[in-house]
Amino acid sequence: EYLGGRDHTTIMHGIDKISTELRTNEQLKSTIETLKKKISP
Repeated sequence: EYLGGRDHTTIMHGIDKISTELRTNEQLKSTIETLKKKISP
């Protein structure tokens, strides 16, 4: 229920997709790094 009616494999697929994209997409990498800095002091 916490995953919007989806199971853990949906989350695993998303993680794999983002990990792959991070290897080739510098803009995404930069955006995620910025978000990480804002979340954790």
